[in-house]
Amino acid sequence: MVQPAPVRQDRRFTTPDGRTIAFEIRGDLAAKNVVFWNHGIISSRYEVMSTDADLLKDLDMVLIGIDRPCYGGSSANPGRTFKSYVEDLGALADHLKAPQFFVVGVSGGGPYAYAAAHYLPDRVRGVMTISTLAPAGTMTAEEETRHFAEMDSVGEALTRLIRRHPFLARLVHSAASSGLGGRVLFHAFLQPLASNCLSLMAENDRKCIQEEHREYTELIVPESLRQRTAAMFFDDIWLFEQPWEFDVRNIRRDMQRSNHIWHGTGDKQVPWVAAQVLHRLMPAAQLHVVEGGGHFAYYVCDKQKQRQALEGLLKSGAKLREEARPPIIMHNPNI
Repeated sequence: MVQPAPVRQDRRFTTPDGRTIAFEIRGDLAAKNVVFWNHGIISSRYEVMSTDADLLKDLDMVLIGIDRPCYGGSSANPGRTFKSYVEDLGALADHLKAPQFFVVGVSGGGPYAYAAAHYLPDRVRGVMTISTLAPAGTMTAEEETRHFAEMDSVGEALTRLIRRHPFLARLVHSAASSGLGGRVLFHAFLQPLASNCLSLMAENDRKCIQEEHREYTELIVPESLRQRTAAMFFDDIWLFEQPWEFDVRNIRRDMQRSNHIWHGTGDKQVPWVAAQVLHRLMPAAQLHVVEGGGHFAYYVCDKQKQRQALEGLLKSGAKLREEARPPIIMHNPNI
């Protein structure tokens, strides 16, 4: 069973409409290169702890992980959209005095990273996605067949259910958004799923977690479940399975050249055909295929790949404007 996350002091930011966003910092806030990290599903801002601190120092980089609404320490935002999330990210970046930055998205965090590139074209310098999803409705019949053939059983069943029974999916999403419904679905579905997540993973992912990445099951996942609701899980799934609010093909062309798509061919959570689809939609992007790689082990537990990925992101980033980036000034005593 997934245990409660250790008690840690949240870094908090209050949005203009009074909601709380919890975020975590990995590295030095005075670093030249600011990267906002978008976590996956059943995950949290603490994903940033998976990146080597000495590497960040070498690259003069700071990672800022953000909890989406209802994850970890972030308030609910009923009816949230990709755009509303990006507005939150932009407000946090303003608070941290970061006019321009990079974005990373892991698994279910990838669509939000692409949304940031779309809605903040003058602020995002580059994008890196790791094992992420392709936009709903963009796969050919052949691609979709391969996608389901390589997916884990729970993911396949859930995705097919949503696509075949949209009315039922809408009812479940609506129920999860209510206080009681969110708690019931948490205990009946989400908590058992999180407790058995290792069984759904590729062998190299399980080995990575058990031998080197214990914070995944001891901190990252428990923190994502802190509020004991399934609302955030079904909010994400609902957004991913609808036609996205934006078209990745409309992301600025020079930004597409600064887009790095990383994916392992052994991924069971998000089969790697998704990366092929993303590259078809954004041919100027740089596709990095890791033969036999699982969902995240190639980034987390292969430090050479981790360096290669982050160095590539910085090297291809769009140029900053000439004016110097103002220093980061903190006004919140909880930061």
